[in-house]
Order: sequence, then structure tokens, then C-alpha cells
Amino acid sequence: MKDVSAGVSTARLSRDTLVYGIGFIVARMAGFLMLPIYTRYLTPENYATLQLLMMSLDVASILLAGGVTAGVNRFYFKRDTEREARSVIVAAWLLMTAFHLLGMAALILGSPMLAERVLHDPTAAWLVVLISFSYALDPCITVPMLLMQIQQRSGLYTIYSVVRLVLQLGLNVLFVVVLGRGVEGILWSTLITYVALALPLTVWMLVRTRLPLVGAAFRDLIRFGWPYKLTNAGAFVLTYVDRYFLLASHTLFDTGVYSLAYQFGFVVVYLSAAPFMLAWNPQRFRLAREPVEERDRAYNNGFLMFSVLMVSICVGVSLFVTPTLSIIAKAEYHEAALMAPILVAAYALQGWMQVFEFQIQVSERTHWATVGTFISVGAIVLLYALLIPPFGGYGAAIATLVAFGVRTVTFYIFGQRLWPIAWRLAPHVRLTGFAIAVVGIYYAVRPSAVTTQLVLATALSLLFFALVWWGGVLSAGDRGRLTAAIRRRVRPGAGPPAREEA
Repeated sequence: MKDVSAGVSTARLSRDTLVYGIGFIVARMAGFLMLPIYTRYLTPENYATLQLLMMSLDVASILLAGGVTAGVNRFYFKRDTEREARSVIVAAWLLMTAFHLLGMAALILGSPMLAERVLHDPTAAWLVVLISFSYALDPCITVPMLLMQIQQRSGLYTIYSVVRLVLQLGLNVLFVVVLGRGVEGILWSTLITYVALALPLTVWMLVRTRLPLVGAAFRDLIRFGWPYKLTNAGAFVLTYVDRYFLLASHTLFDTGVYSLAYQFGFVVVYLSAAPFMLAWNPQRFRLAREPVEERDRAYNNGFLMFSVLMVSICVGVSLFVTPTLSIIAKAEYHEAALMAPILVAAYALQGWMQVFEFQIQVSERTHWATVGTFISVGAIVLLYALLIPPFGGYGAAIATLVAFGVRTVTFYIFGQRLWPIAWRLAPHVRLTGFAIAVVGIYYAVRPSAVTTQLVLATALSLLFFALVWWGGVLSAGDRGRLTAAIRRRVRPGAGPPAREEA
């Protein structure tokens, strides 16, 4: 029998979030460090082409492999024996591999059409073919790293993230700066990195799982995941279709600037939601079997930790995006700084949606996630049509914010009906109010000099943290636990951590 209570603690959650955060920072640092290269060596049109290629992969994933891994956490921790749990991992890998090979074939066959209709460049069919090979190898990286997450091997996860960064960044510089290969060079560096990592990761996974029988796991994953094909299709509309609306009514240049602004929304995901959920999801599914009062207390503690982390990141990104772009980007990209805070706020709502989505997943009635997503899709398509033609990127950003809010509210309502949790929402409302006030002050002043921008952003960041600490967001107990955790990090011999649940 498995011990479902192992590893469920605030200390473990904090440690794994930190380690995963480092891993995500390192893994995504390649993209951030490449921004000066992208904005110096690629035109906005080139940058838009790169984004459109990535979107094409997302479409292939949604149509074929969408939802395969959605139920892995749920069924891994629901199984009674380790052998049954391992079968869930192997089933997910086999399903994803089969679907991604089909996707590669579809991308290759459809490359002339995609080049002409999506990229608006008939000569770019080779780029679609090139990126399809990376797509085929993706399950050999994604599923082993999902196993690391489930088994809480955060250190190993981070090591592979560092290796990936070194390879990706070095090859990007070689192909883009030294060889001048542009978008094609970026795709080559991605493929080489995938080839280098896929084999060792797959071997490691197969050694750990030892190829158990997977029939029951196949059925569970397909049953749980099929609604997520539609959910992921809706999520694609929410995340990417704004570019197509922009292309229809504005220019490729406008689309490139907006795409850059959107990257700062993704920064919020990479620095807060993604690493925290990697650490929290195994604990949340373990806790699902615990008594209601105990699990609700743990879920609320985790939710508050997540909100403080995520909203703090949102405030930091919103305050420092203007001086960052002033330093690293050409002037034609600077308008992205005005759109970025709206998109950052949208991804804060997206993070809270993930908190409530857990309730739908643990109930195993995943079609309600599809319903909630498509309600927000209807809202966003209407808002795109109304706001993008007159307002361009600003209209797209506002539409995204509103639609993400609609999705978060619907997931909360459905989650509470399917698998109720007694959420304490007052601290989160107060935290959000402080964030809006601080960022609002910055954009009301909007200094023009970079030095003044940095000074004001730093001062307002300190004000925000003071408000969080003393403004009623954190209770005295929360502050005491946080202080003790910091002391333990600074002085490892300061004493054993108190036993508490996350």
C-alpha cells in the first residue's frame, strides 16, 4: 500500500516550490535572455512568425494529445499499490507518443497550407516540417518530468532544467547571432536540445516504472481526459486567437509588439503558478482522502501561500516592465510595456482558476471544466470582435482580462458544487486591492527617465510588501511561520520545523 500522507507539509511545499521555481526560472531564462537577441536580430515580423509556429504546435496538441496527462496526478494517487500507480505513468507516455507521432505526420503533410495561410509565406513550409520533429519528441521529455514532479524529485527536475537551459541558450546564440539563421536557427536549436534530452529521460522513466500492465490506466486516462480536448481547445482560443484577430484588422508589426507584451503574462506563470502547482498538486491529491476539516485547513493555507507569491510576482513584473524594455529593447517595442500589466492581471486570474480547477478534477467530472472554459470563450470572441478593431493590442489585452475573470468565476462555482471546500477569500481580496493600488500609482506617475522608473518601482515594491505584512493579509500565525521558515533557511541549525500541514 502507498502512504498517501507522506510529504504533505508546509515545509515540503515551500521547499519544493522554491526548487521548482529555480527550475522554471532556469528553464525559461533562455527565452528571457534571448529577448535582447530577438529584439535586435529579429524583426517584429520574424518574432510574430516564431509565435505563430508555436501556436500551430498547440493546435496539434489540442486536436490529438489534449487531455492525456490531465488525470495522471488523480489516478496515480488513487491507485492502491505502487505497481498500479506506475501503470498510469507508462499509459500516459504511450498514449502521448502515439498521438504526437500522428501530429508530426499531420504537420508535415499540412506544411504547405500552414505556411501559406498561417505564416503568410509559402516558402516557410520547411519551418513547419522542422518544428514537427521537436513535437514528436515532446512526450519523451514531458512524461518523465511529470513523474519527477509526482515523486517530488524537485532537485532532479531542476538539474534537467539547467541542462536544457545551457543547451538551448548556447545553440540559440550560435544559430541566431553567429550563423544568422533567424527563426530557422531557433527551431534547429530546439530540435537538437530535444534529441539530447529525450533518450536519457525516457530510459530513466522506464527503469523507474518497469513497464507494468496498462489496460485499466488507459481507460481511466481516456475517460478523464477526453473532455480536456475541448477544454484545451477553448484555452487555446483564450490564449492565442487574439493574434489572428490582430492580424485581420492590424499589421504583423502590431501583432509582434502585442506578442512581446504577452510574454510578461507568461512570466507570472513561470515564476509563480507553474512551480507552485508542480509542488502543490501531489499534496492536494494526497489530501483528498483526509477528513474534510483537516484537508480544508490545509488547502486554505496552500491557497494563501500561492496568492501571496503570485500577486507579489504580478506587482514586480508590472512595476519593472517599463524600465526593462527601455533597457533591453528597441524603441518600437516599448509600447508593449503599457499592455503588459493588463495581461499580467489576466494571468493572476488564471492562477486562481487553477486553484478551483482542482475541485473539478478530484470529482472526476471534468466535462464541467469544458463548460466553464467555453463560457469564457464565448465572452472573449465577442470582446475580440468589439475591441480589437478599434483598439488593437489594448483591446485584445482587455478582452483577455475579462474572459479569464469569467473562467475563474465559473470554475469556482462549479468546483464548489462538485467537491466543496470552505475557502477563506477575504485575505485574497485585500491582497488584490493592495496590488491594484500600488501598480495604479506607478502608471499614474509614469516617469520617463529609466533611473526614475527604477527608483519608483523599487519604492512601490517595498510599500506593497509592507502592506502585505501588516495590512491584514497575513495573520500573526502566518507571519510567525514565515519568519521561522526564513530563519531556518538562513540558519539551518536554528531548530526543527514545526509540524504543520499545507
